[in-house]
Amino acid sequence: MATDLGKYWGVGTAEKDNGLIILLCKPCQKIGIATGFGTELILTDQICKNVIDQTIIPEFKNGKFYDGIKNGVAELIEKWK
Repeated sequence: MATDLGKYWGVGTAEKDNGLIILLCKPCQKIGIATGFGTELILTDQICKNVIDQTIIPEFKNGKFYDGIKNGVAELIEKWK
């Protein structure tokens, strides 16, 4: 679903397939990161899972949803450079 949403929104560039979407459903208590194939070369599924588990989720458990997303995005950007 996140990949389809990213394509629909035009996230990333088609020729590089370098999009990234963080999809969050607060009522469902689910979060995921979907990457294009170009992005996945650097931000692997394991790296994205670690960011969710070690950075985003701990902040969410403290009720700090904005901080969880902000810190998670900052960490992804740092790793993506």
